[in-house]
Amino acid sequence: MKKQLLALLFLVIGISNLLAQAASVQWDCVYDENPTTTVGNVVGQPIVGSNFVIRDYTGGTSTGPLSVSQQRWWPGKDAAGVGIKWGPEIKPLDDRYIQIEVAPKAGNNFNISKVEMYMAAGGTDAMRANVAFATDPSFIPFTSIADTIKLKQGKTKPEDTLIVYTGNVEIKSGGKFLVRIFPWYTGGNSNSKYVYLQKVSVTGTTSPGTSVEESSLPVEFNLNQNYPNPFNPATKISFSLPKEGFTKLAVYDLLGNQITTLVKQKLSAGTHSVNFDATNLPSGVYLYALSSGSYSSTKKMMLIK
Repeated sequence: MKKQLLALLFLVIGISNLLAQAASVQWDCVYDENPTTTVGNVVGQPIVGSNFVIRDYTGGTSTGPLSVSQQRWWPGKDAAGVGIKWGPEIKPLDDRYIQIEVAPKAGNNFNISKVEMYMAAGGTDAMRANVAFATDPSFIPFTSIADTIKLKQGKTKPEDTLIVYTGNVEIKSGGKFLVRIFPWYTGGNSNSKYVYLQKVSVTGTTSPGTSVEESSLPVEFNLNQNYPNPFNPATKISFSLPKEGFTKLAVYDLLGNQITTLVKQKLSAGTHSVNFDATNLPSGVYLYALSSGSYSSTKKMMLIK
């Protein structure tokens, strides 16, 4: 009887191990661009930049956590081959970032528990960075990991800034996990300031799972009532798209004058949400309108101050 119980116990343990396998995707950003990396049932894409490019891999004196040179990023060069100047800046730019992307293989879920990255500033102590993650390629909505951190001037390992996020983010089969680093430079206008990136890792567990397409995609368009409503000064607007398409979400006054555009881009199928901040608007009734493909819908919301 004891042998049977032990055998059953080992079987349960074995099944549990198969159902939840540890996975850690790591980029050692050292000498060349990273090819697509597969670790178990998780695939990590090459690190890419938007309006931000890799200058080189061995420049500068940063050594970082791996005791070797690291990627050196900057806004790029102009047509004459001269570095593009940047700064002084008071906030990050939405379209300038470094992106890391991870996705589980088909038929698997990836439960992410930790994100780590080593960053440093090159040639300045006036470099800042915001870091956030999202599970939609549109990066709407997103969750902040680090808000306006000051990057240390990196020359040795202790001076590199380690950014860590711990939590529980489930990425279903067919889904993606994206991390974006938004660097910005508060110093004087210069073409010789950089961001160093050396090591990034995304850690969690994988398990067999249902795909996003099978489990959570909406079957019809829907524009939800904002919440809270009435509100002061901010509220959230959510909507569902059954298919990918160019989407616009805008806010109007009762005369039809457009107040602001909240979304104006191609979005994937799924449920999306965006925050609307009316701090600078007077109390009153406002309209918000969604259009995507042939679908359009308008609802009212009330701001009470």
